Amino acid sequence: MSHTDLQAQIESLELARGNALLREDWNSLATLISPDLVHIHANGAVEDREAYLEGVRTRLAFKTFERESLQVRGSVDHAIATGVLKQTLLDRVSGARFDIRVITTQVWVKSAQGWQQASFHATHLPPKNPSSTEHNGILIDAHNGVDCN
Repeated sequence: MSHTDLQAQIESLELARGNALLREDWNSLATLISPDLVHIHANGAVEDREAYLEGVRTRLAFKTFERESLQVRGSVDHAIATGVLKQTLLDRVSGARFDIRVITTQVWVKSAQGWQQASFHATHLPPKNPSSTEHNGILIDAHNGVDCN
């Protein structure tokens, strides 16, 4: 599989995952998630597959899902995807709204069931500083040239 084909495949899967969350299509979402999923939220909470699926069904309502960037590398049976994700979420209990912008790292694996996400890790991004620039979804501080993430 060429790099271009792998990039397109993972982008398509990530779009399907986002659409499943927005439409509350839990069956479609479940097919995209590996049985051994490790999902690390931006607040540090760690969930396995069952806890993650239960949480998105009962605790969170996804209102927007936008990928600002997604870089993919890997081979025919695995991929690592890193990029910036913007989402608007509602807490189903309190009604609180969360507009989040995170950088994520995802591991996708291909098995007999097709491509599935085996790992997800999100980290909150700091607000954009006017003196900072973004390169491939990574915020670079103009003052000292280091990654602000």
